[in-house]
Amino acid sequence: MKILMLLFLVSCVAKGTNESALFRSVPTIEGGLNFATVQEFILGPQCVGCHAWAGDEALVRTRVVPGNPSASRLYTELASGRMPRGAAKLSPQQLKLVSDWIVALAGDTNPPPQPIELKPTYASLKVHLFERSCTMCHNASARRLPSFETYDDVVDEIEDIEYYLEFGEADGTPMPPLDRDGNPRAPVPTKEIVEAFKQWVVSGMPKGE
Repeated sequence: MKILMLLFLVSCVAKGTNESALFRSVPTIEGGLNFATVQEFILGPQCVGCHAWAGDEALVRTRVVPGNPSASRLYTELASGRMPRGAAKLSPQQLKLVSDWIVALAGDTNPPPQPIELKPTYASLKVHLFERSCTMCHNASARRLPSFETYDDVVDEIEDIEYYLEFGEADGTPMPPLDRDGNPRAPVPTKEIVEAFKQWVVSGMPKGE
């Protein structure tokens, strides 16, 4: 059995699957937790292979609500086991590292890196609005909700998106909805983001970058 396991590990390394990085021990860090650490121990070995955005702090931060892991799609996707897809779930120690980093962001006085300029284009709104505030719930894994993950998804549901951004649910529930503590489950779009969205719709929802 030991010989078979050794051969398996050697084979993985030879094929470039980077198994050794996947199973590295995550350190206990007291203070100074930053993106570079999360990148080294979680995002690099577990995510970047399929998600190029995971290598860019600005884009990762669009999937995070500082101070609130349960409202951060980055954390909920990992904690649910949906990600990494086709691989082992993250260990409690790995999840804690991600959670602690998100909590620490609440006290970060430095402005977050800007991903791309906010403009009335689909490419910009995909980052600033849909991925940041909508796809935590409206994704391909959702059973009862339409997905907003692709351009075609958004266009198919554009009338409902316009309505819910403006008025929320019929019962007065805002979008994004609130959790049990009364906090938004995802970042609330700013007036500037909503205005860019409206301009994009008026211009015919061009697909171009």
